[in-house]
Amino acid sequence: MIKIDNTTATISSSQLQSATEACRSVLANKQLGFWQLPQRPQLIADSIRAAQRLRENGDRLLLFGIGGSSLGPRFLADLYSHSPQQIGICDNADPLYLERIWGRAEDWKRGSFVFISKSGNTIETLASLQRFHEYVRAVDASWWKRALVISEPKDNPLTQWAKEKQVPVLEFPVDVGGRFSVLTPVGLMVASFMGKKAEEFMQGAAWSLQHEKLAAELVAQSLASFERKEWITMFWTYSSLFQHFGDWMVQLWAESLAKKETVNGEPAPRVSTPVAAIGATDQHSIIQQVMEGARDKWVVIHRVAELASCGPLGKDLLIPSLKPLQNQTLGRLLQAEAQATAQALAHQGVSVLELTVQDTSPSSVGALLMLWQWVVAGLGASLRINAFDQPGVELGKRLALKILSGQ
Repeated sequence: MIKIDNTTATISSSQLQSATEACRSVLANKQLGFWQLPQRPQLIADSIRAAQRLRENGDRLLLFGIGGSSLGPRFLADLYSHSPQQIGICDNADPLYLERIWGRAEDWKRGSFVFISKSGNTIETLASLQRFHEYVRAVDASWWKRALVISEPKDNPLTQWAKEKQVPVLEFPVDVGGRFSVLTPVGLMVASFMGKKAEEFMQGAAWSLQHEKLAAELVAQSLASFERKEWITMFWTYSSLFQHFGDWMVQLWAESLAKKETVNGEPAPRVSTPVAAIGATDQHSIIQQVMEGARDKWVVIHRVAELASCGPLGKDLLIPSLKPLQNQTLGRLLQAEAQATAQALAHQGVSVLELTVQDTSPSSVGALLMLWQWVVAGLGASLRINAFDQPGVELGKRLALKILSGQ
């Protein structure tokens, strides 16, 4: 389903062994729930049932959540929704943006709504819930009868509201962090709503967990890039449908790995800043800087193999200069550009790793998501940091509440 095609860096046997031990330590930690999700069929069944119930209200869904509660579902919506209007992602607390997504209040007499917050206390999500209520209450005073909440199974502001309004609550596993939650009901319910089989994502996730060598190679390559002082890691994906996969990767990498202290209280090692890019679009924007700028970047290129056979261009060319593309496909052009970009970067001395994902099927996507979660957790183990907290985000939240309180 996933393979490393090429890399400019060679990993030693000792580096690979160290990375393998780090990956194994992740799977030995029973307190980490993300890698155990394929062994929890009840979450799959609950996600499917919840999606079926919501589908009874029509095929449109508004999802309210932010960060880990929205980035994974947004990626899945890009891949599998039948139209851009089917799944509306309401993440940022931007009233103009939200009202553009919502459209006319009358349009939401049908449709469903899901509110996702692990803690149940995410202020942006709760405030957006309140704003949506004000937006639609005149046309549907009991719109929440078509709602669903996904949160930890305990009392919190969101679940208390759900209990008061008799809104069903789907479990957000306590032992799975927000940015590791795409293969929980957070992502599986949305995928099921779009008609995809949740169990196939889990089959792909299980596949990745059986490919230790692949995960260990990516851990070792990542650590080697840090040793080369490549402080920017670019996740460059050659598919526009994977644009929000890049955003998901940025959060997973940044929140998990950039820490002030190790688990022993010592200064944590420096890690790279993640940047997402899309091919071929960003060949016309940032490639100049990567090619001729500072040699401080590691470029990880993702290709989707199935694209090569998509978009036939035919033999009767409208423009003679397209001769090299005669009887080719648009997807083949994109693949050639991905290969050429990797070769050009390598020629200029930029570190590159090329990954190929078989296709956009739920099993391949589930494998990709679990693979990178395992890799990031393995990096945390290697660097002796806690990859599952995010203390750096709390101060801003507290200060925002002070400002709102007039302090």
